[in-house]
Amino acid sequence: NPYDTAASFQKAGATWIHMVDLDGAKDAKMVNKDIFLRVAKESGLKVELGGGIRDMDAVRFYLENGISRVILGSAAVKNPAF
Repeated sequence: NPYDTAASFQKAGATWIHMVDLDGAKDAKMVNKDIFLRVAKESGLKVELGGGIRDMDAVRFYLENGISRVILGSAAVKNPAF
């Protein structure tokens, strides 16, 4: 359960959590965005997120909705001007 996991990180003293949308990476789109946004909103942790972020609209969406950092992987390699 991602919410319980985030809560346990916070309880242990973490201030950041790194999360990856593996479904999003496979499907090349934001699949589990609601989970990540809820963790960012409710956990008290800063969320660093990767997976399925393929364009600036996705980057903007996440940063404007509570995600603290986004990680670009294959999108940056395939489009160096990103």
